Amino acid sequence: MAQELEKLAGNNGSKLITGTAANTINHTAFSVREDTVISVLTGINDLGAATDYKVSLGLSGATLKAGDYYCVPMNNKLTALTLTSGSVILY
Repeated sequence: MAQELEKLAGNNGSKLITGTAANTINHTAFSVREDTVISVLTGINDLGAATDYKVSLGLSGATLKAGDYYCVPMNNKLTALTLTSGSVILY
């Protein structure tokens, strides 16, 4: 249970992402600050396999709305993020 609470509390720190540059990241969740479109959202699952979280979280073709919060399953990590538009805060 402690890990879940640390994840929700942003124990890994936070980072603001704006613009359309590719970002190498090491986070487990993000909140959307404004209408946002993501072109790349990948990471590593709990088995160590590369995962396209844009697909597995159902974000393909979607415009994310301000206030939305997304997280990957326990022991998974987001490792790459590229925005088409908008901004997010990583946790």
